[in-house]
Amino acid sequence: MSLEEKRKIQHIAEKVKFLRTSEGMNLKDLAAGGRLYRERIMNLEIGVERADLQDVIRYCDYFGLDYEGFLFDAFPKFKADYVADAEKMMRTIGYKI
Repeated sequence: MSLEEKRKIQHIAEKVKFLRTSEGMNLKDLAAGGRLYRERIMNLEIGVERADLQDVIRYCDYFGLDYEGFLFDAFPKFKADYVADAEKMMRTIGYKI
């Protein structure tokens, strides 16, 4: 496996783990809600397995994400956009941040 391939796996893995932990979920919670296997999520997060297209679709649908941003944005941009969207939503429904 090339360094570039390994980085892509980690890139997706970072996003998946960030989403799960920022929502206060454990592996079991995400597996149940996202129609995924707990072991598969864990292996994806540690870079043992790659996400396939069906996994990406499930993550994006579950978390309400744009497919293109999830796949192609660098992790720092992805994280910043996700946090900004969450803060915007909270303000919209009346929470002070």
